[in-house]
Amino acid sequence: MTTAESEPAALRSSPVHRILDDVAVPIVTVVLAACATFAAASSSPSLMKYTVAAVAILVVTIVHPRWYVPLTIVFAFASLPEALHSAKNLGLFTVEPYEVTALASIILLARRRLGLKPIEVIPAVLFLGMIAASAIHGAVNGNVPYWNARGTQFLVDTVIGYLFALLVVKSDMWKMLRRVSIVVLWGSAVMIVVSAATGLVLQGRADEVVTDNNAVSSGIRFITSTQMPASSIVCLALAFFILRLPSHRFFLAALPPALFITFMALSRNTLIALAVTLAVCIIAPPTLTRLRRTLPRAAIVSALTVTILTVVVSATVFLTSGTSAGGWIQAQIADFQKRVLGGVTSQYLSQDTSLQARLVENSALYRSISEAPLIGHGTGFAYRFDPDFPSSNAASHNTTYAHDFYLWWFSNAGLIGIVLLAIFVVTPLVRALWSRSDLAIAVAAVAISQLVISVVAPLPEDPGN
Repeated sequence: MTTAESEPAALRSSPVHRILDDVAVPIVTVVLAACATFAAASSSPSLMKYTVAAVAILVVTIVHPRWYVPLTIVFAFASLPEALHSAKNLGLFTVEPYEVTALASIILLARRRLGLKPIEVIPAVLFLGMIAASAIHGAVNGNVPYWNARGTQFLVDTVIGYLFALLVVKSDMWKMLRRVSIVVLWGSAVMIVVSAATGLVLQGRADEVVTDNNAVSSGIRFITSTQMPASSIVCLALAFFILRLPSHRFFLAALPPALFITFMALSRNTLIALAVTLAVCIIAPPTLTRLRRTLPRAAIVSALTVTILTVVVSATVFLTSGTSAGGWIQAQIADFQKRVLGGVTSQYLSQDTSLQARLVENSALYRSISEAPLIGHGTGFAYRFDPDFPSSNAASHNTTYAHDFYLWWFSNAGLIGIVLLAIFVVTPLVRALWSRSDLAIAVAAVAISQLVISVVAPLPEDPGN
């Protein structure tokens, strides 16, 4: 047995850790409750949040440091009320709880001998160096410091996320995170239902639905931090089915809330992700045996999807007709059909203001890229005038943010930055696709689907949306 496999078991079996496992939950509960009561007695609500957070960090560090790993998943991806948002502004940066726990997890796991290979680390280090160089270039170029810091932080988060995932897999802790992800998905689905029913404000967005002819519907899009993990779970379930991989119990538990969350987001990104996942599973690596095995199952998936959607939609409309909840559900279903299923037609796209705005962004990005193709303009560069304030030269979210992540990064870091990003991203994907492991191919297919989505929904720029 390797060190990476035996060390977690050894930690769990030691007498000290067995005792701590038994008393950890009561200790944390009592301490946090006491701190919350003390802080609530003060006149500052923010003091309560930061006091509880500080004591929680102290308790977890002393009692059970491995909790940082599941806490990272909870903080990063759970749909929580906006009132619980505990980000801390430190100068130009806004530190999120998941960033703290992710860094703590990396430090904790990096202390173990996990047998990391240079090819697993060097591309990330090179890209991290490029991020720093682009930030410095942006500062020298006179880009607004706030937007420089904001873009740099999101890019660093991407590297942190990669290192976190790498160390979690190497330390064999991913099995525990399967259970955590189920809890996060179900909890987030419940919170979205509560928000829809009561108006509770969640972290993220709750937008009115704009359908064909730019008409505003009565439906609501719930776009939270759980949307992309939920979409990834749906894609992973498809990949597992196509490649005949086991894990039925996990998907039986995780797939229902994941489907509900993606449905409530009313996003066409899920269709893009599913199409890319399906294509990668079929053709990578392209062998006759794989094609014979995957093509029939792909046809089965298509037929089952159409059948199940038809049955579920018809049954839901019939059972809820004549009720207030039924009216809302029917409006959501109608919006899903128009915006998602019908939103990929040429007629809809020709009238889609969101698509038109993206095309305007891309034109401005191409111009900025042509001005500095090799090294870019530095992070935080305002590549266009603000469409809301065309007479102003001041940088804003509208002038520095773009929906196409790759064009945005090309404008900021130039060809050198794109090359280093490609090395960082493509290296693990190539290793996975050519490993001949169906599990690795399934995970790579989902990763590629998220990379493709970043052409229209820039995950690194706006992870929580």
